[in-house]
Amino acid sequence: MSARPSKARLRPLGLLPTVTVTAALAASLLATAPHASAASVATWDKVAQCESTGNWSINTGNGYYGGLQISKSTWDAFGGRQYATYPNQATKQQQILVAEKILTGQGPGAWTCSPGTGLATDHANPYPAPAPSTTNSAAITASVTGGTARVNLVGSDGALYTTDADYGGTGWGGAWSKLDGSALKSLSSATVGNVVHVYALGSTGKVFTKDADYNTGQWTTGWTEVPGGATGAQALTASATGNTVHLQTVGSDGALYTTDANYGGTGWSGAWTKLDGSGLKALTSATVGNVVHVYALGSTGKVFTKDADYNTGQWTTGWTEVPGGATGAQALTASATGNTVHLQTVGSDGALYTTDAAYGGTGWSNNWTKLDGSGLKAVTSTVTGNVLHVYAIGSTGKVFTKDADYNTGQWSTGWTEVPGGAQS
Repeated sequence: MSARPSKARLRPLGLLPTVTVTAALAASLLATAPHASAASVATWDKVAQCESTGNWSINTGNGYYGGLQISKSTWDAFGGRQYATYPNQATKQQQILVAEKILTGQGPGAWTCSPGTGLATDHANPYPAPAPSTTNSAAITASVTGGTARVNLVGSDGALYTTDADYGGTGWGGAWSKLDGSALKSLSSATVGNVVHVYALGSTGKVFTKDADYNTGQWTTGWTEVPGGATGAQALTASATGNTVHLQTVGSDGALYTTDANYGGTGWSGAWTKLDGSGLKALTSATVGNVVHVYALGSTGKVFTKDADYNTGQWTTGWTEVPGGATGAQALTASATGNTVHLQTVGSDGALYTTDAAYGGTGWSNNWTKLDGSGLKAVTSTVTGNVLHVYAIGSTGKVFTKDADYNTGQWSTGWTEVPGGAQS
């Protein structure tokens, strides 16, 4: 192999220069790569100064383009065509965003100009997403893959933000990543295998979905409308049995509607089935065995429940009030450990309340226990192992968490702010 030129040239994924870099190969390597490398804009400017004297639109005809001298095949393989046909036709930011992916897949040695620029040691995100403001939104949802909680919320800009907490190791990811969306107003999610399916209501009450596949670390691009033509929905919840997600909404008439998606085969059922209910204003659900337990807030803030037994394909008739006399509840969430569902609400005083239903034995605990909190306005929960993790948006739009360890029967004291700086 001949020596590489003094100006850096991207190496084709460590293979001989005669080997074509394919998108599939790049995607494969990216999927198995360690946590993404990164470098600040200042560092990329140093690399570009060496590569192209800082000319981000340069095309000398040497087969490499733009400020970072990226070949056409590498540009295509790492997703550059979403911005422009050739690197030099893209903006500086777009060239850097593609270079970040190349840095992840190939390391700093992809550029011979790398030494002395800090590319190997500067791990700053060049374009960090701003921390989400949640002032105008109270939508938050959480699901688990393995021992990691995937927490998503809607910011005040109506877009989706996400962060992770690895409870088995590294803890919180430390930043919220902004995804996409516009005027989203409610969220729910459910996990099938290692894929988190997120559902959202748009501004007109239509229902949309997007997926995060944690086998590949990739989110789907954009949002897909859930079939059935739902409009005017006010709230939603999702739970899974096996490979099937059961999605319910509250319609504009205050009644409950349901549809299913079989992710292991037939896909969406294609229609919404109207059940019953009147004046419902919020929903949550949890699965025990093959039964989905749905909980709803009524017009006065009382809490009601009904079940769908997917062993028989039957819903219970009517709604049953959850014991304990809750009134004035503003939000609710439910998750299960074993045969027990743990149900929490935000009361009219902004504090967190909890109760349990042991569906394998004693039923409801018949009382609500007031925990702590002030000014809470949204709540969600998920489980890792036998520990319940509750997440809430506070009065200033910050996101907090507290845990209930059902190995010991103890709740953590107080609330801990979720890293990343979400705020009003």
